[in-house]
Amino acid sequence: MEYFDESYQQQIDTLESLHSTYLAALSSLPNVDDFTNHPLAREHQSTISERYNSLKTAMQSNIARIEEKKQNPKALIELESTEVKVDSFNKSVAKLNESVGSYNDRLKNRDASLEALRNEFWQLMRWDYDQTLSRFSLDLSSTNKKLDELGRDTKKVDSDLVAAGNEILEAQKDTVNVDAAVDAINAGLLDLGIDDFHVHKHTETRYRVIRENESVDAFQTLSEGEKAMISFLYFCELCKGKSNAEETATQRIVVIDDPISSMSHVFIFNVGRLIKSVFFEDDRYSQVIVLTHSLYFFYELTETKHERRKETQRLFRLSKPASGSSIQKMKYEEIQSDYQAYWSVVNDPNHPPALIANCMRNIVEYFFNFVGKKDLNNVFRMSELQDMKFQAFYRYINRESHSLGQNIIDLKEFDYEMFKSGLKLVFEATGYSDHFRAMSKL
Repeated sequence: MEYFDESYQQQIDTLESLHSTYLAALSSLPNVDDFTNHPLAREHQSTISERYNSLKTAMQSNIARIEEKKQNPKALIELESTEVKVDSFNKSVAKLNESVGSYNDRLKNRDASLEALRNEFWQLMRWDYDQTLSRFSLDLSSTNKKLDELGRDTKKVDSDLVAAGNEILEAQKDTVNVDAAVDAINAGLLDLGIDDFHVHKHTETRYRVIRENESVDAFQTLSEGEKAMISFLYFCELCKGKSNAEETATQRIVVIDDPISSMSHVFIFNVGRLIKSVFFEDDRYSQVIVLTHSLYFFYELTETKHERRKETQRLFRLSKPASGSSIQKMKYEEIQSDYQAYWSVVNDPNHPPALIANCMRNIVEYFFNFVGKKDLNNVFRMSELQDMKFQAFYRYINRESHSLGQNIIDLKEFDYEMFKSGLKLVFEATGYSDHFRAMSKL
């Protein structure tokens, strides 16, 4: 019994040794990139990689079989021979080494190799390209003659184009009408979701606005937003077309002043998309200037990709302080929110009094609506704000007075320091003095 135990243990030890030997061999196997990344290995890469992977797979398979044998000593496990695979891989590496050796030999005899290459090059030039060079000279002479003929033909074509352009101008006098503009405006209205009225051709050069199933002029029944929308669509068509038959096509500069000012906010995206498609993507407009008060509309029109915005767009800020209007270059990252913009106005005493006071009122409405302050009305009743010097501020800022039509300010009553102090009191009384100090630094 001891004999069998000793024999069994010897077999287990042999198995463990074989397992360790295989693991060591696999770990010592160089990375295939050490062979294939050599500058001279290009023609051997495929063969080396294939034989390397075959050898490595066989070794990994044998390791797995040994581990299986260790788990089940009684199982009959046969290992795959790697001798042929090793020999095959070594032969591939030997071929690579031969290429490296040949290259090194040429480097050792650099001058002789360069001279042989130079002689071979000029012999090739002499025998293989002599006929080509002679042919080139003949072709060059023939081509110059053809170019002279084409030059004469080009002058004739240019003359014909001038004559054809004059004929087109004469013909346009009989073809200019509003059909295309009417169709485009109606398509634009439908695209915006407006289908209760449309544009109808009235004469060859005029049209009218009518409602569905009616024939009378309906323009006066439109809302301000609807009028603004249809006027903007007409403006787009006017920019694309011509106002009369004699007008010729030229590069144009377009100025669009706050096109969404009287429109519903739901049309901001549509108007922005329309401006991009009609004006930004058409080469006939050399420059397009868009003015707006809306931060959302500004972001809708501004190119989001930095590199394209740098190439195609310029941003400016138009300010109107009491000292006069000014235009300054602006970076995309400098854009503030509406709330921050209000504080910027309030912190600059050079702005018009009515603008500063209105921005103070907007700050109070924006901030306290956001924090949900329920007792703001009680704040306006505190004794400090009842002081006579704060009465103008109280009347203008108190939200309860807005519904009574008492929000008109007498510019003679405006005292910047008193208004700023009143605004400070409101924030201090509600527990937001830190917020007031932070925003006063904008």
